[in-house]
Amino acid sequence: MKNYCKNLNNNITFHHKGITFCTSLWTKEESYILYDSKCIENFIEKRNYWLKEMEAGENIDYCKNCMYLKEIDDSVQINNKITHIDIYHWINCNCACYYCTNRYDSKLRITKEKVNGQISILKCLKKLKKLNLLDDNLSLSTHGGEPTILKEFGDIIKFALKNKYPMTLLSNGILYEKNIPKILGRLPESYLTISLDSGTRETYKKIKRVDKFDDVVNNVKRYIKEIGEEFSFHLIMKYIILKDMNDNKEEIDKWIDVCTSIGVRNFFPSIEFIDGVNHPERNTITPKIVELYNYIKKRVKEINPNFMLSQYDFVEERILKFQTYGIRQNNLCENSWGTSKIIAEGKGYMIKIITINPHQEFNIQNQDNVRKYWLVFKGIANVVKNDKEITLQESDIIDSSGQETSTIQNHEETALIIMEVVKDNIFE
Repeated sequence: MKNYCKNLNNNITFHHKGITFCTSLWTKEESYILYDSKCIENFIEKRNYWLKEMEAGENIDYCKNCMYLKEIDDSVQINNKITHIDIYHWINCNCACYYCTNRYDSKLRITKEKVNGQISILKCLKKLKKLNLLDDNLSLSTHGGEPTILKEFGDIIKFALKNKYPMTLLSNGILYEKNIPKILGRLPESYLTISLDSGTRETYKKIKRVDKFDDVVNNVKRYIKEIGEEFSFHLIMKYIILKDMNDNKEEIDKWIDVCTSIGVRNFFPSIEFIDGVNHPERNTITPKIVELYNYIKKRVKEINPNFMLSQYDFVEERILKFQTYGIRQNNLCENSWGTSKIIAEGKGYMIKIITINPHQEFNIQNQDNVRKYWLVFKGIANVVKNDKEITLQESDIIDSSGQETSTIQNHEETALIIMEVVKDNIFE
């Protein structure tokens, strides 16, 4: 058996600290190759050493217990060419987004002059190409900073176009880059995502901390015109839902109106990225945010069923998990559909009070070894089980045990309150 890491074998990241192949070791200076005239040669030397250790089944200290480290059979042939390149430059930006991970850490930023004068990503790309280290199916992505302020960004796009390498671009849209429509219109797997995050100039200034709302709107309109209708889906407009900033339906509706008026056809709802290490206090997901996330998806499809919705898979997983389990604090679990509160638990049993908001429903996947009973305290419950719907009045009780999914629906104008009793050895 031998070790395998997709990052080490197939990825390169151009970070402001230097070149690295590992996205898990950003805090380890040893994982970076500093930018200089020999940086690519030094990178290759270090990478080859790590690859040799990996293939020999050796664990490099930094890699122990890493989620990306896999053990594979010796007979498996590994492609060691670079298949993906990330550009994380983290230089001083032309806006100051509230939600930016490194907005509050000046140590993670360097000046445009230093980047544009000393770090040539383009030269590195050309050298890697010359050394035949780039896979024919290479793709490039930009993250962590505004790419359009890089002096050589247009030439990087030209390099990608020439070699037919698709690019996934993230931008604030403040500056117009004339080469972006060219790659979006010629390479089908290329996309540009712009985070407007607002439908009004006032909210935009509050979030971005610059007065560039009109510039962004005009640039998006210009991009779509240059790309053409056939490839307009390759421009994605993003709305990051931020607590107490843009988390209301009125702002969302105005954002959708602005986007549709300039020809946007691909919409991207999202939530704030969580930085549990540096900013644990910003780890906030609430029933309201979940509701608005789903509201964007619903409204977009209501306006035009042919519009596209983009998403982060991990965000969808978090939303689904929240809708299923909610956030538990002091035995109270808040969900988009209502709340559940544990009022008693012991060896082999748990008792909850579940409150389902008007016109909401609660879904649960049962297990074979779980006995579960629901007693209606207040309201009228519609229980769907085995494709059969049962109506329960106050004081009615039902056995919801079994492996299939059960759903409790509240069609009334007032809250539905039930008691759930669970009997099983999983609590022992």
